[in-house]
Amino acid sequence: MAIKTGFRQEVLNTELARLLSQRGIDASPEDVQATKKGRRLPDVLFDFAGLRTIIECEVDDQPNAQVKAVKLASERVDDGLAHIGIALIYPAALRDVPFDTLAKKMANATFQIAVVTEAGLGGFVSGTVDDLTNLLRNAFDQLVREDVVQSAIAKLEVGINRFSAVVTPQAGTVKRLAQVLGIPDAQLSPAQLKEVTKVSGLVLLNALIFQEVLAEHNAQVKPLNRINDADQPITECGDHWKFVLDNINYYSIFHVSREVLLSLASNKEVFDTFEQMTEIARDIVSLRAALRHDLMGRVFHKLLASAKHLGTYYTAIPSATLLLKLALRSEANQAWRDPKTLEDFRVADLSCGTGTLLMACADALIDLNIRDCVRAGVAPDLTQMHKVLTENVLHGYDVLPSAIHLTASTLSLRAPQISFVKTNLYNLPLGGTGNRLGSVEFLEARQVERTINLFNAQNDVGQATGQGSKDVDAAPLPMLDLCVMNPPFVRSVGGNLLLVVFQK
Repeated sequence: MAIKTGFRQEVLNTELARLLSQRGIDASPEDVQATKKGRRLPDVLFDFAGLRTIIECEVDDQPNAQVKAVKLASERVDDGLAHIGIALIYPAALRDVPFDTLAKKMANATFQIAVVTEAGLGGFVSGTVDDLTNLLRNAFDQLVREDVVQSAIAKLEVGINRFSAVVTPQAGTVKRLAQVLGIPDAQLSPAQLKEVTKVSGLVLLNALIFQEVLAEHNAQVKPLNRINDADQPITECGDHWKFVLDNINYYSIFHVSREVLLSLASNKEVFDTFEQMTEIARDIVSLRAALRHDLMGRVFHKLLASAKHLGTYYTAIPSATLLLKLALRSEANQAWRDPKTLEDFRVADLSCGTGTLLMACADALIDLNIRDCVRAGVAPDLTQMHKVLTENVLHGYDVLPSAIHLTASTLSLRAPQISFVKTNLYNLPLGGTGNRLGSVEFLEARQVERTINLFNAQNDVGQATGQGSKDVDAAPLPMLDLCVMNPPFVRSVGGNLLLVVFQK
């Protein structure tokens, strides 16, 4: 016979944490976290996509329950204890259900939920625990103010422009940077040489940001404040990046950036600029939700004067996410819960740019994986899921080698604690004596062969791997389950930007 009991709120918090854990969120009830004002512990605390998130709970039979929960959630955000606060109100009826049915009742109960972020307080809405997890996974663009993203972009541009202003007058440095980026500098105009310095600055800032994020997950990686404390920060950073390359991995992020670093001349202006860039990188990492936006892609496209010629356009994150979720939900017969069953699933973007659509595809597939796991009553393995997506599922092709570099880092930032053996990202040839057309050549064959570049030098197809950018004889195009892209294959007339999805 079931025994009824008047549950304390702590029991409900524990059950809520368990339900969230079943849905792929490692939540701990009343985790021990001290605040500078000595307030009581948060009811539920967890890390979600790199953002500390707390839930402050009340039961609706208590006076001013919503006011109390919102006040506590807001204080957590204001104190810096959490990036996101959730105020959640339990129905009082849950206190008195039979204990052996509590889990089922909680899973189907309707709560009152409000979200608090640095953008302010959202109103209370009614929803189940599934609605709560959906909110956490899918609503970051709504939770984070666009001006926060714009602030991060502005910080990047300040650092890049300062770097360019200091380095551009140094002809020898610019020539070295052009060689690092694979650009024959003798063929470039003064304006294009300035672009070389700006792209170099973006690559350098990108690596500094990745280092700061990686330091949170790997004790061997130094945080940026340790770099700045050194007598010679640039030398210290270059030596440390070599250590990371030799002992950890992340070649696609740190090799090119280290070569940029080694190309710099030693003078006070350069030292001061580097110090400013490390501070900018730390500031951007502190805006963790902004990292989910394609910041590097936005800035990268602004930097390239050749973008109009190449038909390069930025794809908005919300548009990409909606597009991919609509496309992938139609794969009704696919089993999403086991990452191993996805090893033969293939998705490609034939003009991937900085990886916006591939990132959105990863989001959609992880969402399907978590939902399928919950329905089956098994725990999601998100570490293995990220690894399978990066090494097996996602394929990207572009004619800009720097775009491929940034795509690799965009995908790596999704799970910086994982070291990938390889990616399926390929730099394709464009122009040259053979008038090559990048991924358009897949219309004639399943692979694009190596070619001669515009300056009559050997131009191999490059594949980004975990250990390096490997020269290959050809970039293969596998049989695809889904092809999605924002194709720059037509002349732009007005606002005729395209998003195209092909399914088998």
